[in-house]
Amino acid sequence: MPRKPIDFGLDAFDRAAVVEEAGAAIRLISPRGGRGGPLSASDGTPVAITVRGAASATYDAAQATARHRLELVSYLRDTPGFACEVDEAELRVLMAVMIGWAGIVVDGASIAFSPEAAAALYRRFSWIREQIGHAIADPRNFPQRA
Repeated sequence: MPRKPIDFGLDAFDRAAVVEEAGAAIRLISPRGGRGGPLSASDGTPVAITVRGAASATYDAAQATARHRLELVSYLRDTPGFACEVDEAELRVLMAVMIGWAGIVVDGASIAFSPEAAAALYRRFSWIREQIGHAIADPRNFPQRA
């Protein structure tokens, strides 16, 4: 008996890119390991950064730009300057996919989202940069809605 064909198109798998382009709020987790959990501001607001995922067109474009820039400066590979370029390229990708945030308080002041503030946050708090980098790469953070 012949098998019944599966009723779907490959375009069903394109939804991941659409969902990840829309973005998701990623709750920040305390960097204190087992002693902390998801962070909340003093008013109870969840501390979260909204980002696009690694399957998004924005992420792909930012990665392509970063790769191109690194190729242009690859002659610096044997100098300390190249490591800084790699770090800056990673930062630019994270910045490109960041959409906004909630509950970010630094030195007692609530920080409004802006590209400059985001760069400063990532540079000062490497644990945030690391958490968001991992979150962007994890498709479970961008659930598909029916």
